[in-house]
Amino acid sequence: MPDPRGIRAKFAGRHCFLDDMAFDGQLWAAVVRSPHPRARVLHLDTEDLLGRAGVVAVFRAGDVPRTVFNPAALPDDSRLSRARDKMLLTDGPRHVGDGVAVVVATSRQGARDAACTARVDWTVLPAVLTLDEALAQRTFMGQVRYGEQSVLERLERCEVQVSGTYAFDGAAHSNLDTHSCAAVPSDDGRVTLWTNTQNPTEIHRLVSEVLDVPADLLRVRKVDEGGGFGAKQEMYEEALVTWLARRLGRTVRLTYTRREELNAGRIRGGGRIAVRLGFDAAGLLVASSVKAVLNSGAYASHTPHVLSGICGHLLAVYPKARHHYEGRAVATHTVPAGAYRGYGVAEANFAVEQVMDVAADQLGLDSVELRLRNVQPAMAACLTSVARARDPDTAPGSKSLTGTGYAIAAKHSVTSLAPPDASRCDIAMGENGRLKLFTGTCDSGTGSSYALARIAAEIIGVHQDDIEVVEGDTDQVVDLGSTGQRSLFVGGAATRDAAETFVKSVLDTAGGRLGMQPRSLALAWPDVVDVSTGQKLIGVPSLDLAEITVSATGVVTHPGASYCAMRVSVSVEPESGLVTVQDAFMTVDCGRVVDIASARGQVIGGIAQGIGLACVEAWKPGTQGCGPSGIHEHGVPRAGDVPAVRVEFVDARSGQPSGLGELPLVPVMAAVSNAVSNAIGVRCRTAPMRPGDVWEALAPHRRHHEDF
Repeated sequence: MPDPRGIRAKFAGRHCFLDDMAFDGQLWAAVVRSPHPRARVLHLDTEDLLGRAGVVAVFRAGDVPRTVFNPAALPDDSRLSRARDKMLLTDGPRHVGDGVAVVVATSRQGARDAACTARVDWTVLPAVLTLDEALAQRTFMGQVRYGEQSVLERLERCEVQVSGTYAFDGAAHSNLDTHSCAAVPSDDGRVTLWTNTQNPTEIHRLVSEVLDVPADLLRVRKVDEGGGFGAKQEMYEEALVTWLARRLGRTVRLTYTRREELNAGRIRGGGRIAVRLGFDAAGLLVASSVKAVLNSGAYASHTPHVLSGICGHLLAVYPKARHHYEGRAVATHTVPAGAYRGYGVAEANFAVEQVMDVAADQLGLDSVELRLRNVQPAMAACLTSVARARDPDTAPGSKSLTGTGYAIAAKHSVTSLAPPDASRCDIAMGENGRLKLFTGTCDSGTGSSYALARIAAEIIGVHQDDIEVVEGDTDQVVDLGSTGQRSLFVGGAATRDAAETFVKSVLDTAGGRLGMQPRSLALAWPDVVDVSTGQKLIGVPSLDLAEITVSATGVVTHPGASYCAMRVSVSVEPESGLVTVQDAFMTVDCGRVVDIASARGQVIGGIAQGIGLACVEAWKPGTQGCGPSGIHEHGVPRAGDVPAVRVEFVDARSGQPSGLGELPLVPVMAAVSNAVSNAIGVRCRTAPMRPGDVWEALAPHRRHHEDF
């Protein structure tokens, strides 16, 4: 049976990740990493390492290029330019896991063993490990402001004011595969860099700039990854292995262990958000103030953009009110924070949507009714739909506390609130008679490439299986890749335009051969027919289209918001504090749904990931600055943690497709938190809500209820 989305192959363990590939004459690299959150390297015994069996080379920080860069795989702008603070290797590590040297060996295990047992003399320095320590020592990294002072003055005059402060821990992405890359040099001086990135074009730019290598001597090729979630929107060791391959003249590859992924990769940074909302007596939101503090970790990475993204929630969800936002980032000596699905909007939603529930209680309104009074029609349709859902049945005799919670969310489908955004698509006739669709967007397990093929197939009139999608190759198409939720929103526009241009090219070619006007012809694949009679005039294969490649650039000039509303039901065991999500229902308005199965998969996956953030997952630095030792200590949602999910799409057959990659995650933490508050009568202001945290929150009630 065909497996166009690769789902069955992943379940069966047959999917080919980069770590499963082999290259002739390959060497393996492993990084010597700091065990201290902040230190200086006094001496590293390279002679000892070079004497190990299989070790080919050892390089320290002073041996490799010393370019200072920001590893965020985004187009460079003023915010990122001001936040360049990373180097390939360093003698002054800023977090546990920071790289100080690299070992190259003939085997992966040999390289790892040598790197893990390298003899290093350190000077250990004082470290800042928590958000509160950073605030006390004022290790500010940057700030963002939005809105006029008059908004705050208007807020002070509101008849009803509601406020609250909410905190969230960092969280790792927990991709199926860890970061991996391989650099393959060729005799002509070029290097082909294979990597499981979300953005090959920006990796190409970063590697070229950091190594000062001409762009035409570098080719970046994306390999399918086990989910991106923002973690793969970063340059990790791609520049380092490229430099090693050029230096040694051999293929060099590197793959993170899961521990490295947790302590040398990127996480969603922890933080704290304070919200004040002002309403009139009728329950209309008049003004808001949001103040956020994010832990950026040791390096800036995406933090400047994530800080900006936080203010997007109120602007998109509650556009009738005026808003004021202040965001600050602090530096700590912990693993750097980077991009994470939702890109700050989920964090804002976690705080704002809980304050909305508190406001509903204070105003004497139903929480759904309060939101309906303040949203636009697209959101109202989603919210009205989920509000009609029925509570799940409670098991007879159960002592669990049960509750229901709501949250709404919107997410823009481009990476900035200041479009335009553009994507390119090429369509060509392959040698085997099949069509090739070249796209610069990247399918990070979302099914976007499958959907792009479907768009082209409908316009051209071919079967979808007759279109081969080629993505993630900088020798073919240069594009921003998979970021935000632009793959279908922007990439789909380019695919539509390219497919229409391809049809026009076929008809123009056929008209020239037949001596007829193209407008009198139509394409009924695999033939060109007469528009008026439907008579077959010439077969497409006989037109010799092998030399024809059409290109189109899709440009969107608006941010393309998608909307959703969520309702969850939970049970809470008072004896243990264990939260179980019993029911989840989400209604989504993302325009036309091109492939319903892929879209449902995105929603269900986002909800599962959100439940993990709400109840399970936490990256917390220990006293030595090291994070979780493994995925079990960090936590991930298991199958039993995720209920059967109901999904409904609004107007799924109309309009243009918008984005869906990030949206389903955004409201989950808030909806679960609201449901828990409804169940236990106490508001939990932190995430995740692990059993111990909920048990502590129940303590005041436990003293007054013998049943507990």
